[in-house]
Amino acid sequence: MHNDDDDDNYPGKLLHQAALYLNVDLLKDLLIGDEINNIDATDRFGCTPLHTACLSAAQATLQNDTRVLDSSLEFIMVLIDHGADLNVQTVYCLLLIIVFIYTIHSQQFVVGCYFTNWSQYRQGYGYFIPSYIDPSLCTHLYYAFANINIKFRSPSPFEINDIKPIRINNSIKSLSSMSMYEQFNLLKIKNHRLKTLLSLGGATVNSTKFRYIFQTNKIRQEFIRNTIKYLRKYKFDGLDIDWEYPEIDKDRRIFSLLIRDYRLAFQKESLLTNRTRLLLTAAVAAYRPKIEISYNIKEISPFLDFINLMAYDYHGNWNTHIGFNSPLYPRSTEIGNQRYLNQQATVNTWIDGGCPPSKLVLGLGFYGRTFQLQQINNPNIKPYAPSKGPGLPGIYTNSSGFLSYYEICDLIKKHTWHTDYDKEQEKKKCHFIAKQRLSGAMIWTLDLDDFHGSFCGQGKYPLLKKTPLHIIAEVGNEKILALLLFHKADVTIRDKYGHTALSLAQKNRKVDSVEMIQNEIELRQQVRQETEKKLLDACFDGDVIKAEECLAHFGAQAKAVLNSSPNGSDTLNFLYRACRTGNVDLVKLLLKHGAIAKPHRQTSYSPLYIACRIGNLDIVQMLLTHFPHLVSVATLEQILPFAAACSQGHLSIVQLLLTYPNYPFSSCNIYVDRLQRSYVFPFNLNAVNTTPTELKYETQHS
Repeated sequence: MHNDDDDDNYPGKLLHQAALYLNVDLLKDLLIGDEINNIDATDRFGCTPLHTACLSAAQATLQNDTRVLDSSLEFIMVLIDHGADLNVQTVYCLLLIIVFIYTIHSQQFVVGCYFTNWSQYRQGYGYFIPSYIDPSLCTHLYYAFANINIKFRSPSPFEINDIKPIRINNSIKSLSSMSMYEQFNLLKIKNHRLKTLLSLGGATVNSTKFRYIFQTNKIRQEFIRNTIKYLRKYKFDGLDIDWEYPEIDKDRRIFSLLIRDYRLAFQKESLLTNRTRLLLTAAVAAYRPKIEISYNIKEISPFLDFINLMAYDYHGNWNTHIGFNSPLYPRSTEIGNQRYLNQQATVNTWIDGGCPPSKLVLGLGFYGRTFQLQQINNPNIKPYAPSKGPGLPGIYTNSSGFLSYYEICDLIKKHTWHTDYDKEQEKKKCHFIAKQRLSGAMIWTLDLDDFHGSFCGQGKYPLLKKTPLHIIAEVGNEKILALLLFHKADVTIRDKYGHTALSLAQKNRKVDSVEMIQNEIELRQQVRQETEKKLLDACFDGDVIKAEECLAHFGAQAKAVLNSSPNGSDTLNFLYRACRTGNVDLVKLLLKHGAIAKPHRQTSYSPLYIACRIGNLDIVQMLLTHFPHLVSVATLEQILPFAAACSQGHLSIVQLLLTYPNYPFSSCNIYVDRLQRSYVFPFNLNAVNTTPTELKYETQHS
């Protein structure tokens, strides 16, 4: 983190530092003590120590670095021997960054994510509010935007529900009873290392407002004081300045002054109140001529915690030609100022101007720019081909020449040329961030990602996730792969693009790794079938110890196994068989591991029906606690669990079942006694098969 406050003492920090340097002796010493409890603790990127070690191994494999390979193998073995979880997933972009982390020492990378408060007005699947955010994906969240209130010389909300829920006739109109600010800052409960910042300005706040507020010292200081009050009141951790853009020399000087004075005021307030200093960042221009006009880089860099490079919109429908939205490098055919329209040129301009790379955060736009082509039948469309205006608006974002990531997945319009967020470009940019030793990445914006997971077929927020097994299979390190497979790393987990460890090894032509994983899959399938048979026998025999052994073998897959049809047949499931034995401990064990009391597909006999019939009150109580709806599930012969208990004379179970109001009305009958009292019973007392027990019960309760 780039601030004055050391707030990075998170659980497992020492283990992560040991993993960073592959220090096996330190690892062993730590695991002897209390740090064993933090063996799977994640850092701010969701990485466990095992992830970091596997990433080092992957990089060493590619570079054929035997020294690092040996160290990483030993480090991984120690972690696994002490019970490290092999199947934790982490954010892909960060994985690519951390591949290089052992050469970048212990720098903490930033993942800044912007949220826009106008995304709440998008229709249907485009609707987005702060509670939809997954806070584990980001280290810093930015709320875009706050306005500049000239009259009160203070930041102010753009939307009414920024600070309070919308009410009409005293009823809340918004989905949540909380304001957007409240929803946003409550995300810190789920990720205690998360920082939230309020972004001041944006494209709709013109330079006139910035000039008026910040050009004179008196008004500037008043606005800064009110900013501090505003941030503290609404529980933000800092401020992001988004002035788009300083346009003249005077603006350039004003920008330097406001950055300096904000930082000094934040430091002073921190000292006086003994509170953590507010963070200060800025979102800045990416095009070199614009940078040179707008900023004195040497003056502002020391006062900013980090600088968000808006490294996108290099091309758009304002041009008369098509072009990529956020290219990483220049094209060989580009000349003159065209060669500044890429992210490499942006980063170089800021570094050449005097900004340390460790302050720079590279912006990644989760959207594409679209164009209408002049020559729609040209099969060889390339950047700088003539365009005749913006592409059609997306269904949800409704902005001409603009498509969100999820709209690109969902719809590619005819006669439209679009530039989207490409998989390989994503990888290259993460490598670039690491190699340039930048502070991290910034995402514009979360609400443009596939947050529902229903458009791109890649799950929610498709920032690719991988397990240690994915990492190792992709590079083909057979020693570590064998180690992970031996310790039952999950081979079924898929990443953002649907890849398993096997498909990654196949894709990268790691022949030996492919063979190892295939053999392991076949072996596991065989063992699973054998263990399923043992578990079925244990449930039939009421053998709790054998059942425990089988479930321990299945591990995380136990729930899926318990709720499948054993051996692929249509026989009654495990829980049903356990209920037939009347073994309370066995039923409790299966329920603990996620067994679902579903009726048999052919007979509709449910575990509750069987428990009621054999008269085991303890099992009935357990099943009703988890699955109360089963009281209304009848067999194929239309017999309810209630009737089964009555027919066998299990009075205590009948009494219990009568306390449940879930019976279908069609199966109930109303009786009136001689005192005109009405009773509703979930069976027909006058049916020909009514038993003496049922009549006895009716007599006792009439």
